[in-house]
Amino acid sequence: MVVRVFLYVLLSPSAVYAQSYWIGGYVEDAVSGERLPGAHISYVHQRLGTVTNQYGFFRLYSTASEIELSVSHVAYESAVVTLTASRDTSVVVSLNRHVFALDEVEVSTERGLSSSPAQMSRHELPIAEIEVLPVLLGETDILKTIQLLPGVQGGREGFSGLHVRGGNAGQNLILLDGLPLYN
Repeated sequence: MVVRVFLYVLLSPSAVYAQSYWIGGYVEDAVSGERLPGAHISYVHQRLGTVTNQYGFFRLYSTASEIELSVSHVAYESAVVTLTASRDTSVVVSLNRHVFALDEVEVSTERGLSSSPAQMSRHELPIAEIEVLPVLLGETDILKTIQLLPGVQGGREGFSGLHVRGGNAGQNLILLDGLPLYN
């Protein structure tokens, strides 16, 4: 009986597990004091860590009393914080902004290589392209060729006209050498 009690005390959960602590706090900008969401906090010698929430708050669990935390953020310089914990600990980590220095960049083009600006809803059909399309009994028909373009449909049965992307026949502008064609 004495042996059982002795083993129970020796192997009880409080004796087996080491002391554990919560390490928590905030990560902020060193100049403005603004809290930084999305900062990475991890143990230096372990592969454990966390990310600050939307308020810049983090919380980690630790069983060691000597703790080294690596704190990093995309727009800030990384920092290493060393803590000695004997109980739950709160810390505020201040990070300094990266100073980015970019070299001068010059963009140039050769004369004559610039492209014309893109224009929405405009199609140009060269005569050579129209002439190579197959025809049935006769000459090439420009309006039938236009119906082959995406989004263009012919008029209703017995009526002429083109319907472009859900519009009606009166909403189209057809130019021949820069002059409008009516009917």
